[in-house]
Amino acid sequence: YLTKTFRVDEPQRKVQDLIDHGAIQWKLNKEQERAYKIVANHATLSGPQQLRMYLGGMGGTGKTQVIKALKWMFKKKKESHRFIVLAPTGTAAALLRGSTYHSMLGMRTAGKKAKRESDDCGVREESLSVAQAQQRLSGVDYVFIDEVSMVSCENLYAISSRL
Repeated sequence: YLTKTFRVDEPQRKVQDLIDHGAIQWKLNKEQERAYKIVANHATLSGPQQLRMYLGGMGGTGKTQVIKALKWMFKKKKESHRFIVLAPTGTAAALLRGSTYHSMLGMRTAGKKAKRESDDCGVREESLSVAQAQQRLSGVDYVFIDEVSMVSCENLYAISSRL
């Protein structure tokens, strides 16, 4: 899935055509298409190793365009549940119709004190948030964090621990 010449098996030819069409429809340049196809081809494999990928570049280089193309591809395959977009701010999340990582992963924002008491069931707030986050991520295979440069090291660690 990492090579330019990667092709899926013949039974999945329609999926390969969809992937190729997505690159054309979204007018991806050579580098954008490369990033798009790495993820798209990876998603066609059965039982692949975890894909860890960083898509970087200056503002205006088309990182968001790649994410939009991938969202389109997953939607066309009726697999939107496998793909989520997170961002550090509501504005950034709204641009891609995603969520803030705080809300999706049940993380407290800075300035909110942790609730130390137990609720009526004896469950602490922190563990409830983890359980909710795990439920929300059920079936999700791809997590994209847009505007990752705005995420602190501490929050990256917290995000990693929730995933």
